[in-house]
Amino acid sequence: MPLTLYTRHVDDCPAKAKGRFYSRCGCNFAVQGRSDAGKYLRQSLDTADPKEAREKADRLEHDLSPAVEMVRASSEEGKTIEDGKKEFLAELKTRNLNGRTIYKYEFLFGLLGKFAAARGFRVLKQFDKDSILTFRAEWTDGPNSRQKKFERLRQFFKFAHESGWIDRNPTTGIKPVKFRPEPKDAFTDTQMQKILGSAAKKIAEAPSYAVDNARRLRALILFMRYSGLRIGDATSAEVASLQDGKLSRHTQKTGSHVYLEIPPEVIRALDEIPKASERFWFWSGNGKLETASKDWQGRLADLFEDAGIQDGHSHRFRHTFAKDHLSKGTSMQDLSKLLGHASIKVTEKYYAKWCTERQEKASAAMRRTWINDPVLAWEREANSTDAKLERADEAEPVSEEVEVAVPPASTRQVREKRRTVN
Repeated sequence: MPLTLYTRHVDDCPAKAKGRFYSRCGCNFAVQGRSDAGKYLRQSLDTADPKEAREKADRLEHDLSPAVEMVRASSEEGKTIEDGKKEFLAELKTRNLNGRTIYKYEFLFGLLGKFAAARGFRVLKQFDKDSILTFRAEWTDGPNSRQKKFERLRQFFKFAHESGWIDRNPTTGIKPVKFRPEPKDAFTDTQMQKILGSAAKKIAEAPSYAVDNARRLRALILFMRYSGLRIGDATSAEVASLQDGKLSRHTQKTGSHVYLEIPPEVIRALDEIPKASERFWFWSGNGKLETASKDWQGRLADLFEDAGIQDGHSHRFRHTFAKDHLSKGTSMQDLSKLLGHASIKVTEKYYAKWCTERQEKASAAMRRTWINDPVLAWEREANSTDAKLERADEAEPVSEEVEVAVPPASTRQVREKRRTVN
C-alpha cells in the first residue's frame, strides 16, 4: 500500500482551510500510511518542493518493503532464522549423517518456522528462554519424542551460539522432558518357535512367485535374532561382509562398526536362500533402502499376526539378542559394542532391567551355596542351642543333676556379646 503524500499546513497558513492536499501555499510535505511490511508511518519530509517530496516518499516506501526489512534485520540484528537453518542443515550433510536424522531436523525447522512467523520473529536473537518454553509446550508428541525433539533444538541453538550468531543459547538452563523408558520386551523361546514355525508354513503354502521372499523372510528372522542388527542394517547387509563366520559392518544409524560371530545354523540359512542381488541377501540395491526395509517390516507384521504374537515388531529381535547376552554373562560394555551403540549410556538406558534379572539369578545361586555350608550349619546349631537355653531360663530352676548342653566357648562368647549389645 503506497504512503499518502499530503501538505502539513502550519497553524497560521492562509490555505489551511483548503485541506491537506492543497500544496501551493509553500508549507512542507509529509507522508502517512502503512507500509507493505505492516509498519505504520507518519513523518514530515522537510521540503515544500512537490518533486522532491515525491522522491522522498518513494524512497521511504522502498526502505519499508519486506525484502529490505529482511536485509536490514540480517545486517543489523543478526543471522536470520531461515539462513541459520540452511547453514545448519548444510553442516549436517557434510558430516554424512543418516538421511532419516536430517529429515527429523527439517521437520523440526518446519515447526520452528511456523512458530516464528506467528510471532513476527525474523532473526535468531529474538528467541529467548520463554519463547523456547512456549514453543516446546505446543508439541503434542509422547514424552520420548518430545525429549528427542528438544535435544535436536538444543543442538541447533548450540551451533548458532558457537557460530557467533547469538550471544546466548536460549535452551541453556531448560530441563529436558522427564522420560523413563519402558523396559524392552524380548521374544521368549516359545514365541520364537511360533514365529519360525509360521515362517516355515508360509514357505510351504506360498505360490511359486512368492516362495523366494518367503524363504528370505525366515532367513532374515534368524539373521536379526542372532546378529542384533536393526532391520535397516540387516536389509542392507552385504554378502561380502560375512567372512569365516564373522560379520563386519558399519551401522546406518550411528555409523559404529560392529563385529559379530554368526552361528553356523544362521550362516547355512543365508547360504540356502536365493539372494536378492549379487551384493545383498535381502535388497536388490535399487531404489531406497528405507522402502526395502518397510517392505520387510510389512511381511514381518503379517507373520506376527499369523503366529499370534502380540505387539510383534522387528526391533524385538534386537531386544532378544540383548537379553540373551546379558542373561548369559556378557558385560554391558561388550553388549554396547555388539549393538553398535554410540555410548554405553544408551545400552544401560534400555537394557538395565535385564542386568537386574541377572543379578537376581546370581543372588539365588549364592543362596543355594548356603545350604550345605558347614560354618553356617554350625552357626544355626549355635543359635538353636542359644534359644533352648533362653527357654530354660524362663522355666522353673533346674536341679544341678540335670545336664544342659553347653555350646562351645566361642559360641558362648558370641551369645554374651549379643546380650551385651542388646
